[in-house]
Amino acid sequence: MLWQVFFPETVQPWVTYGNFALIFVLIYYFRLSVPTGIGMLVFAALCVLGVYFIEQSAIQLWLASVIIFAVGWIGQFIGHAIEGEKPSFFKDLQFLLIGPAWVISFILKSLNIKY
Repeated sequence: MLWQVFFPETVQPWVTYGNFALIFVLIYYFRLSVPTGIGMLVFAALCVLGVYFIEQSAIQLWLASVIIFAVGWIGQFIGHAIEGEKPSFFKDLQFLLIGPAWVISFILKSLNIKY
């Protein structure tokens, strides 16, 4: 949703708060490890491509973002209910960034790439 919030001083359509936040998040992942950072960079590029395609469609980006967000959180809580554990981010918000890194590490491990 931050993709639609532009810096007021610019007229460039790609200079948004979403891109600004993405840069800092990617720096965080690259500091964890370069392979994890590359994996998250690929995922981020796919997300940006998805945003582009949503913008070209008939649905509003903000509406698609809200739907994806809601479905994701519902899936998260269903998964944790099945697992029998409460989400770790209730203890520490840092775990909101560790979750995607954990998924990338699982993918890297299955591809025999050291991270």
